[in-house]
Amino acid sequence: MKTQEELYNDTPPSLKEKGIRPFLKSETNSFGRFCADLIFENLLKQKFAAIRIKNLQNLQKRDMSKPNIIYAPHICWWDGILAYFLNRKVFNFDAIGMMENLHSLPFLRKIGAFSVDKKSPKVILESLTFASQSLNSPQKALYIFPQGIIRPQDHTPIKFSSGISYIASTLDGVNLIPLAIRYCFLRETSPEILVEVAEPMIFPKMQNRNETTRQLQRYFADLIENQRLEVANGKLQDYIPIWQKRDNLFRQIEKRIKPK
Repeated sequence: MKTQEELYNDTPPSLKEKGIRPFLKSETNSFGRFCADLIFENLLKQKFAAIRIKNLQNLQKRDMSKPNIIYAPHICWWDGILAYFLNRKVFNFDAIGMMENLHSLPFLRKIGAFSVDKKSPKVILESLTFASQSLNSPQKALYIFPQGIIRPQDHTPIKFSSGISYIASTLDGVNLIPLAIRYCFLRETSPEILVEVAEPMIFPKMQNRNETTRQLQRYFADLIENQRLEVANGKLQDYIPIWQKRDNLFRQIEKRIKPK
């Protein structure tokens, strides 16, 4: 694998002047994923009290003969690590993901990341084409943040770029699987991650990409708002822990103290 300096030296001068880097495809291998499995899971377990999932069974409602596009809000730095963890440990898809600053972290190509550069229509097209060509079996999945940039957790209105519908339009049918995600403090000393798996939207070969984008936006906005209201009203009984940290000593003592 080329170093960051070698990749930059290969960039045509006309693109260097604009700060544009060439497209990098993913080059996954088992050793890279083994290392990432250990590192990313350890990071999540250090920083979060629990990861809870609602309606995981909705994944079984997808068309098992088609590939998958999983899309979620882009809230913070943790989103990519969480996406990797969910796909490896929970969803069990062979997943890839689009990453804008991949040239700074080229080793992430080994775990399924491929590059995109919004300053270059050529690189964007290469990225979208690579994504659609990679979705060539029912076990394949693309994890994407269709808002394109990090937005605060409750930012509205939700706006999608056209990339997700473009990729879907190139496929002979696809499962579009939205996730609602919230990072929140509940009753623990560390924040928890709540993930809701919505029912897949199963698209045959689509024609109107603009209408598809608007439809996905509406469905996603309703999903995110419903999750926000559930959490605000304490309706968390359907969120099942897939991992939960042991209480620290002070929290254990607190739970044992009975009110007089």
